Amino acid sequence: ALPVLLIAGLTGFASAELVAYYSFDGSDAADQSAKGNHGTVGTSMGFSPATPFGSGQALQATGVSGNAGLVSVPNAPSLEGIRHQLSLSAWIKADAAQNPAWFRFMRKGTESNPGQTWMWNRNASSQDTNMRIDTSDGVTGTFNMNRGRDADIVLDNQWHQLVFTLDNGNWAEYLDGVASGSGTYDHGNGFSNTEALLIAGRGQNMTGFLDDIGVWDHALSPGEARAIQQFASTGALGYHLGKVNQLFALTPGQQVLIDGRTWFGVSGLAGAEGDLEAGGGQFAINFAGGLGVMTIPEPSDLAFTRIHLDPVSDRLALQWASRDEVLYDLLYSNDPTATFDPSAWSILTNGVSGTESSTEIFLPDFQGQSWSMVAPWWVFRLREQ
Repeated sequence: ALPVLLIAGLTGFASAELVAYYSFDGSDAADQSAKGNHGTVGTSMGFSPATPFGSGQALQATGVSGNAGLVSVPNAPSLEGIRHQLSLSAWIKADAAQNPAWFRFMRKGTESNPGQTWMWNRNASSQDTNMRIDTSDGVTGTFNMNRGRDADIVLDNQWHQLVFTLDNGNWAEYLDGVASGSGTYDHGNGFSNTEALLIAGRGQNMTGFLDDIGVWDHALSPGEARAIQQFASTGALGYHLGKVNQLFALTPGQQVLIDGRTWFGVSGLAGAEGDLEAGGGQFAINFAGGLGVMTIPEPSDLAFTRIHLDPVSDRLALQWASRDEVLYDLLYSNDPTATFDPSAWSILTNGVSGTESSTEIFLPDFQGQSWSMVAPWWVFRLREQ
């Protein structure tokens, strides 16, 4: 079983900013990031409840040519500012037999030479997809660089989750939560441009479905890229991209409540980056270098509503809904380089009841200091009575 909670007041990792996010759940192309990059849905397009999440709506593309068969998002500073790093994520369901060669499902740029363009499309007439990059140094350009052609089976009329990252001349691709290719491209001055962002077409418009599209202005880490599919496909979670991006933003000591489950930003996580670990009703995932997120298990007879730092006492406080008393263990390590293995750590308390105040308990001070200052690493382990 995973330990209950790791507390670490250390620095976090820099997370990418989501500059556009389209869930299509409102039967529209409203941007659910904070950037307001809303799209106009073509008149021949529709929406379908047959999503990879089993709920909500997916965008349905009908292959009709012209603006009627695509989503158009006007250029904006947050999109034009994507120059040296880019991450794209999307769910796609399309059949190669029903689509033209090189059909575009995301595109921003003129596809001119010299010019600056990024574009996600079909790789020729195959079942694979492809990222095309056009770059320029201001005089000449490196035109029509196609990357990610790894003979993957994507266009087989099944839902697949794709992530592609560009980072100053390096690219990486992830299919269904697994790294499927990486390499280099000629970066030049980057791929910033003033064109609209087009979804589901431009010239060669697609027939099929798209869902949960995200655009970041940074390169996601391999662990973050893999985590998107992990969170979506885990039945107890089923998180769409909006919820996953909230977890990307957490740094150690921060927390967020998602669907009744409290997640903490933590440090010192072991395990492969991007592997979602589960045990004892708890989840943990290492995004990059041991930095990631972890949940708190909630026994059936002890439903927590909040775990937080009390601003007055600077102590860890627990609030719960269904019991009057809890027992806890508090473990610690004074080694700031310690790996996440609390079984080898010291136990400060063992089966001690917290001071009760209504439905809240406070961990006491130790050695005249607040709990957060005693050691760099803490694990709070709850016991059922």
